[in-house]
Amino acid sequence: MIKIAPIDQIHGDTILWRLVKRLGDFKPIDGAEYLVKKTRNAEPLIYRAVNGKLKSTGDTFVRWGIFGDSSKDLIRIPR
Repeated sequence: MIKIAPIDQIHGDTILWRLVKRLGDFKPIDGAEYLVKKTRNAEPLIYRAVNGKLKSTGDTFVRWGIFGDSSKDLIRIPR
């Protein structure tokens, strides 16, 4: 199962994942960014919704909650 979570709904260290069998089964909101975890041990990747589909940005989600400002908490690392 693939885990998907909207980035803008992450608060502190809590992530509410939505489970889907395929990325095509999920209907994203255009322009929004999502965390996608394809396997249990994989790092969460950042995807952006474009024309109703999820496209990889090539970035990895690392951590949050260190600055207190939500615009600075998200750390992206290019793959």
